[in-house]
Amino acid sequence: MEFGIMGGVLLLWFVLVVMTVSLMWGLFRNNRVVATVQPPLTRRILEQRYANGEISQEQYLAMLEEIQ
Repeated sequence: MEFGIMGGVLLLWFVLVVMTVSLMWGLFRNNRVVATVQPPLTRRILEQRYANGEISQEQYLAMLEEIQ
């Protein structure tokens, strides 16, 4: 079975659309993962700073309120 030039062009466009959609899906999926991982890391850093005496209790509570 012979596709001809039109069949080849359609196949090329189909492949390009699938690749573009896959790339966009992958980029947006990774953003969600980073967003869910970030707050625990921020809280851990804040707790370490408070434990090391770098910030006062008032500063700790204010910053904790901001990240939640």
